[in-house]
Amino acid sequence: MRRNLSRGYLVAPGYTLAGYALSVLMFGGGASRVRQLADQALACAQRVPDPIMGPRTEFIVHALLEPWLLRRRHALAPMERITRLAREVGDREFTHYSQFLDIFYRALAGVAVSEGSRRMRELADSARPGSLLRIEASAGEQVCRLLDEGSEADLERALGESDARLLLDRGNGEAYIRTLWLLVLCVRGRHDLAFAQSEALGERLFRVVPFVHVADHTFYRGLAAAVLTTRSRGWARRRYAHALARSLHMLRRWERDGPDFAHMALLLQAERRRLRGDTSHARSLYEQSAQRAQHQEFVHHAAFAHERRGRMLLDLRRETEAAAALKDASALYRDWGALPKAEELVRERRRLGG
Repeated sequence: MRRNLSRGYLVAPGYTLAGYALSVLMFGGGASRVRQLADQALACAQRVPDPIMGPRTEFIVHALLEPWLLRRRHALAPMERITRLAREVGDREFTHYSQFLDIFYRALAGVAVSEGSRRMRELADSARPGSLLRIEASAGEQVCRLLDEGSEADLERALGESDARLLLDRGNGEAYIRTLWLLVLCVRGRHDLAFAQSEALGERLFRVVPFVHVADHTFYRGLAAAVLTTRSRGWARRRYAHALARSLHMLRRWERDGPDFAHMALLLQAERRRLRGDTSHARSLYEQSAQRAQHQEFVHHAAFAHERRGRMLLDLRRETEAAAALKDASALYRDWGALPKAEELVRERRRLGG
């Protein structure tokens, strides 16, 4: 930026400054500093208009920076306008990139299942045949569709096909697709497969710019690890417990700056309390997590919290209270659009007499 001011620039200064703000975020520069730099980048983009780099500057701020600092749906609100501006000047790369991230991040944030599937299908249809975007959007649509249809055999077959495809091409889309798989597999109760998806990605999750899906991935990894800890012994139990502890540590760090991560940390904290036998404290944390999740419009995370509370109460042989918790979870899953999961919990609740 000093060189830009003294000698002029080749790339719009707002874009350069937005990229610097992203680097500050990556290296823990603090929310207030990042917010200040982001505001300055947007101001530069307004003072020095550029039909191509202006939308790209806004894209960095609203799609990459602000989801770490603001409510996700509020941060993503300008994305349709940014996509339209990029399309108007013929910037096809950023038109599709902004569309994909907008759809993908909203799907992870709990937008209705049918809407997420529809928008991914429309994006895949609009992309060039054989392009990376078309492949990623089609894969995302297929994964999301498993939330409202498909048997256990369909799930495992689709997962096998996805793994085979990702092994052939470990491109930029791998982290997105595997994170979606974590979401679907945790909903479907296949926490073993969910954790395996996270392990297959490994540290590559952190080898690119840490977009906000890193937090979602960390949350689902921790949730899967918590469930598997209760089912394991010896070395395996210690391994899953360590994964849960690390996920919780990271979410606690992120929740200092972003309001969307508090309920995730609360839910994982509830799981740790439950594993330590502190069920009364765990129950309170589950309830707080569900309340915070609904306030942030992460309806599916609220459903997770109620379901996990219900499972704990079942283990304690408190069937009436467990049935009430599962009723809350099934209602939220239904509102979200995961109808098979909602019906499964309804049947389980009826068996309990609730």
